[in-house]
Amino acid sequence: MASFIPQLELGSPLLAFGFGSLAMLGWLGAAAAPIVIHLWNRRKYREVPWAAMEYLLAALRKNARRIQIEQWILLAIRTLVIGLVALAAAQPFVEHFGLNFVAGQRTLKTLVIDGSYSMGFKPADKTRFERAKQLAAQLVAEGRQGDAFTLVLMAAPSVAVVATPAVEPRAFLDEIENLKMTHGGADLPGALAKVAEILQRTDAASLPRREVYFLSDLQRSTWSPEAPARPRAAGAAENELGEAPRAEPGAGRATHRESTAPGVEPSAGDYRELVEQLARSATLTVLDVGAQGGSENLAVTSLQTNEPFVTVGEETHFEAQVRNFGAQTQNHRLVECFVDGRRVKEAYVDVPAGEQVPLGFSHRFDAPADHVIEARLAPDLLEVDNHRWLSQPVKECLRVLCVSGKPSSGGMSGATDYLVPALNPEEDYTRRGVARPETIAESALVERELSRYDCVFLCNIGQFTSSEARLLDAYVRQGGGLVIFLGDQTRADRYNRLIGPDSETPLLPARILERVGQGQRRFDPLDYRHPLVAAFKGREQAGLLTTPIYEYFRLEAPQRGAAQVALGFDGGDPAIVEQPVGRGRVLLVATDGSLSSVDPAWPAWPSYLPMVQEMLAVAVAGQETQHNLRVGQSITEPIEPAVAKAPLAMALPDGRREELRATTDADGARWSLADTSTSGVYTLEPGSASARESKFAVNVDTMESNLARIDPADLPKGFTMNRAADLEEVDQDLAAHRGSLSKMLLYAALGLLFAETCLAWRFGNPRS
Repeated sequence: MASFIPQLELGSPLLAFGFGSLAMLGWLGAAAAPIVIHLWNRRKYREVPWAAMEYLLAALRKNARRIQIEQWILLAIRTLVIGLVALAAAQPFVEHFGLNFVAGQRTLKTLVIDGSYSMGFKPADKTRFERAKQLAAQLVAEGRQGDAFTLVLMAAPSVAVVATPAVEPRAFLDEIENLKMTHGGADLPGALAKVAEILQRTDAASLPRREVYFLSDLQRSTWSPEAPARPRAAGAAENELGEAPRAEPGAGRATHRESTAPGVEPSAGDYRELVEQLARSATLTVLDVGAQGGSENLAVTSLQTNEPFVTVGEETHFEAQVRNFGAQTQNHRLVECFVDGRRVKEAYVDVPAGEQVPLGFSHRFDAPADHVIEARLAPDLLEVDNHRWLSQPVKECLRVLCVSGKPSSGGMSGATDYLVPALNPEEDYTRRGVARPETIAESALVERELSRYDCVFLCNIGQFTSSEARLLDAYVRQGGGLVIFLGDQTRADRYNRLIGPDSETPLLPARILERVGQGQRRFDPLDYRHPLVAAFKGREQAGLLTTPIYEYFRLEAPQRGAAQVALGFDGGDPAIVEQPVGRGRVLLVATDGSLSSVDPAWPAWPSYLPMVQEMLAVAVAGQETQHNLRVGQSITEPIEPAVAKAPLAMALPDGRREELRATTDADGARWSLADTSTSGVYTLEPGSASARESKFAVNVDTMESNLARIDPADLPKGFTMNRAADLEEVDQDLAAHRGSLSKMLLYAALGLLFAETCLAWRFGNPRS
């Protein structure tokens, strides 16, 4: 298809004229046939004087001018008939985009294509993203010679695919064709900023006219100025629907959550200001490719387990949530659950409009590995959010290192004598699926490879050396769990100076103040808000509220930050403070875990054993989130410096394989994969730097699954809305328009044939 655009200063919509079958224009050469025949016939005969004809020619000269005009008229009609038939066969068309052009000015056209996964909605033979690419290619093909083009993919974050103006349409069309839809959201303010950068860098003298086209489905979460679909800050805790996590009543384990993608959240005022600034230097046209197909959609919004860790042989319960984002009830929809590719459950669910329903199942793992759990919906018009994966590391047991600051002198007087049986009440360290504690003296801490342990308990350690502080800091930041019990040997000043909030390696979630021994205190569960104490709610017989505490260290928790007071004393002081540090978690306990002079009662109380179990669960809970991420988040893991140069490779969900390179910084050596724009399972292939295969689940943010659209009237004033941009309507209108033009040309040719016959008869039979 070929077309051209007349560059005129018009107040009406721009007309683009072209042909559907450009090759048929070659038949226009046949229009010269009558002229050639006429000229050939003039040269076919040789003129010979003849006396009888002289009298006839004399008579004809009286009407020579009339006859010549008649012949030229017939010749023109015959030529025009052939030309009209050829034009009709070439299928000419005229279409418009509602744009205004200035005569003779070169134009910079910036195409902004929505790359969020809602554009994967497929109401017909093409997805909305494919339609947007087709319409973008059409805009490029209809540009005039001298125009330049740039391309921005509106994603999270937005990307300037072609930032330098391209004047060669063929190469630019290849960039459009190779554009891939992401499985993330769309950052409209970020796309506007990219456009502003492009316009600022482009020479206005060489390209005086600026036009920006936004090709999008106008999803409300992206285009609403009050609530654009923006990524939140890295590490912010939320559930699948963007809500803050809550501790459910009676839940005794830290719930597995997925962190959010990094980004900046501009305000609605910033969004409108960006639009107004761009509108002063360029025309902003929105081409709607989502007008058809509706907004009904069903998605798997969550897949999780409430267990903080999973061990071999233990039955584990998983739960998926299926949400209906549409306005109609979805009945009898198939949901399948898989473990390592093997289907373990299927069910048909009815999901009311705007609500979600749970689907639970249990599984017992028989081997330690990274296992992949998947919940899958039957296919619908938006496939991307029909899957959800969970990478579940399964351990043979939890390896726990207990560091004793006070050796036992007999009679269970050691710092870890009560802790070890609390971690493994059955004292069967060979049985799979339980915690396996190991006790060492504090002097042996630097000799241990801490990465071999899931959690470290420090019990009544007097002080730390700088090397011990760095060792513990690296261990926690790489994903380890750390629980610190304070005792009668604790030197608060050394703690604060080496691992306190103001130190170079800030591990402690609170500052340690003076030791308090003013009578008996009781624990305050603080309304059981924290997962550490949620299991005690409604179970007063566990003895948490009646546990006597005689002495403890006063802790000063920061007013702001990630630290949380999980358990308090009835006098208002914190008893246990928890805080994530890097990829790991630290719990600081204000009292002792043994029968010491600081607190001789708690280890003998009924609440001690379940509380130790909950501490272990909370300390290691964050380790599983490292294998479950959102689209756009980088996958990264620490490795041993000795094998940092060994080759690593990651198998991607789309079947590609990407080589990885390790980097070394102050926090140690690690590998990372930044490009996670596709949802699915990423597999780290085993090699010299990886003892076993590691799997990572990358899931979509289901906020994008809500296909509700913004009313075009609510767009900021700087945007010009083009309602005819839906390709299905354009194609229908275009086909009808082409057909009507061809018919008009054929009718005109038929009329001229009739006129030629009448005129030939009339000219051949003149009145006497």
